[in-house]
Amino acid sequence: TIVTNPPIGVCLAANLMLGCAMVITDFLVSIQMERDFGMSRTVNGLASTISTIVAVPCFYYSDDLIRRYGHFRIMIYAQCLCVVQLLLHSMISTQVSYLILPLSTVKGAVFALHWSASVDYINKSVDPHLASTSQIMLTWCYWTLGG
Repeated sequence: TIVTNPPIGVCLAANLMLGCAMVITDFLVSIQMERDFGMSRTVNGLASTISTIVAVPCFYYSDDLIRRYGHFRIMIYAQCLCVVQLLLHSMISTQVSYLILPLSTVKGAVFALHWSASVDYINKSVDPHLASTSQIMLTWCYWTLGG
């Protein structure tokens, strides 16, 4: 299917790259919050909670957004948003460490929008008998290889 439909390969590669970037966001920022900024694990958990709360409406409205903008445009927007998020994280210092919490909203949106568009695209682009296999490949690219 990747040979006959190259955009599937592009989608899988995009998930591989975003998976790598999100690992940086998830793990290194958590470590930075505790070690560099002296934040408690409670605050660290609050950042994850904020990210999850923001992801819920993004998942909910993702079908409408995909219909309006298209799968690949949503994926590109999410990737650009991830770059902005990482750049903003790089500017956070001890004096403004509390800004990590509002930045957590971006992380939730990035994941939800990209994942929704990817899952929907893969599901609609393969033969029905390959749907499970293609979703496993997508998950493998994002969570296993990327993560």
